[in-house]
Amino acid sequence: MLTGIKAHTLRIWEKRYDIVSAERTDTNIRFYSDVQLKSLLNISLLNHNGIKISKIASLSQDEIRHKAMEVGLMQTSDNYFQGKLIEFMIAMDEANFEATYESSIRKLGFVHQIESVLYPFMRKVGMLWTTGSIDPAQEHFATNIIKRRIMREIEKTKRLNENPKRFILFLPEGELHEIGLLIAEYILRIHGARTLYLGSSVPIEDLERVNESFMPDYYITCFIVEGVGRSVREELNYISDKFPKSEILYFGSSFLLSDINPPANCNYLTSLHQLDQYAI
Repeated sequence: MLTGIKAHTLRIWEKRYDIVSAERTDTNIRFYSDVQLKSLLNISLLNHNGIKISKIASLSQDEIRHKAMEVGLMQTSDNYFQGKLIEFMIAMDEANFEATYESSIRKLGFVHQIESVLYPFMRKVGMLWTTGSIDPAQEHFATNIIKRRIMREIEKTKRLNENPKRFILFLPEGELHEIGLLIAEYILRIHGARTLYLGSSVPIEDLERVNESFMPDYYITCFIVEGVGRSVREELNYISDKFPKSEILYFGSSFLLSDINPPANCNYLTSLHQLDQYAI
């Protein structure tokens, strides 16, 4: 559950305290509106900070919101930041989303914030997307703010190793989710690697044009959705055949990648921290 409340517990609370009762579709599937989800995030925050559900249930929605704000001002936990980012994404509240995101970086540091706040937040966004709880505009709103922030950090990286390893970073045709690829570029550049970032939905023909001039040691790509016309396995085979002298590093959705038997020059990154060993 995105709120941190187990579904079984939530149903008990609804029955016993009449707290944020779920709506239902025509086929009797339970769901929560944007307003209800924001209320549940606040209720979860208060409950996780020692306030009994019976006490929370006695408060009005305005009182719950104000109490959550008071508690939130004293919070620095990873879950707090994730919850507030979801809340402000749903509301498309740019000022508060950016302020919360910057606050998490100041408290945790840029690298640690990626691991403990950004990754879990993006997984929750994926769950919200899958269940239809958010629309494309809300996802794009959040991801574009995050992309701008990561790109500012990338621009600050100046160090370059002597005879640096060379990486081309790209997403295959049909793949538009760039945040993971941007994080990969940041990690590589802080370790002094040379990168060529091509971005999303790149045709193989474009890679062939830059291959000879850049002469990469590695290609890095990411699979979040199935590509256009080819499965992940077929895509990796195709890239491997085109660039046999380079190593292809890939990461992404475990749902898509868990059963892949990749070609010999392809390696699956289960964590972007594994890039440390390739960059040096």
